[in-house]
Amino acid sequence: MKTLTTWIHHYGLRPTPKSQQFWLVTSLAIALLYGILFWRLAFSGPYTIPDDGRQHLFWMLRYVDPALFPDDIIADYFQSVAPGGYKALYWLGAQVGLHPFLISKLLPPILGIVGTAYAFYLTIAIIPAPLVAFTSTVILNQSLWMWDELASATPKAFNILLILAFLFYVVKRRLVP
Repeated sequence: MKTLTTWIHHYGLRPTPKSQQFWLVTSLAIALLYGILFWRLAFSGPYTIPDDGRQHLFWMLRYVDPALFPDDIIADYFQSVAPGGYKALYWLGAQVGLHPFLISKLLPPILGIVGTAYAFYLTIAIIPAPLVAFTSTVILNQSLWMWDELASATPKAFNILLILAFLFYVVKRRLVP
């Protein structure tokens, strides 16, 4: 027991570069594990889309075929309320040749990993203990993947990432990232 306590004190509570790197890699591995579990479900069928994604993604098929949904009021509505950056991301993916449904399946784990990195460094900036930062990222990932906000790849999937990035730069007192 004394060895475990010593190890936790040395590698978990001291903010040395080596311990910080170990806990960051472990945090990112947890985020990647959740992402892989998501991908397993997401790619179980060609048209597997989370609930909110059905509302926010169907009109993006216009990026693949502009003749789809002519004079469709519902499609026009959802297209008009989508944020510009969100539309630009999917439009850019369509220009590269990625189907909007494929982007919606690839994007959530990437957002989860980037959000995990921001959460880790935000926690380190507030409490310089790598084990605490790891614990916060595990709790973050558990709460992110428990609901379908992140998995839906809709505009609200970006909320936690943007909030974490904003808080990180506020704590670091950097106006421009």
